[in-house]
Amino acid sequence: MFDKIKSTFVGDDRAVSPVIGVILMVAITVILAAVIASMTLGLGDSVQENVNAGANINFDDANNQVDVTYTTAGNADEIVVTVEEVDVSGTFTSSSATMDEVGQVETFGAGSLQDGDEVRVTVVAYKGDSKTVIQQTTESV
Repeated sequence: MFDKIKSTFVGDDRAVSPVIGVILMVAITVILAAVIASMTLGLGDSVQENVNAGANINFDDANNQVDVTYTTAGNADEIVVTVEEVDVSGTFTSSSATMDEVGQVETFGAGSLQDGDEVRVTVVAYKGDSKTVIQQTTESV
C-alpha cells in the first residue's frame, strides 16, 4: 500500500508549488523596486501640508469699512488680505495688505465705501512656497 502511494509522487509529477513560489518572488521583487524608486525619486515627499492661520473679518456697517484682525498664526509665516470690489458705486479700488503679527488689524474702505457697496475679502496664509486660502467672503457694507 505504501509502495503505491510512494510511486505516485516520484518523478516530475510534482505539485505547482515551485511555480507559485517563483511568481511570489517576482511580485515581491517588483514591489520592493517600486518602493525604492519612489523614495529615491522623491515622489513620497511631494505631499504638501496645508498652511493654517486664523483671521476675523468684520464688516463695519456704521463706518462703511472692513476690519480684518490676524487672530492666530498656526504654522503660517504671514497672511495676505485682499479686498476687491464686487459692486461698488463709489471710488473704492481693490487693495491688499500683508499681516505678519498676531493681533494686527487692517482697515479697508474707510471713507471710500458707501451703503450697499459689495466687496469680496480673501485671506490667504503663506508658509514658504505653500499657500492656503483660509477665508473668502462677499458681503455688503
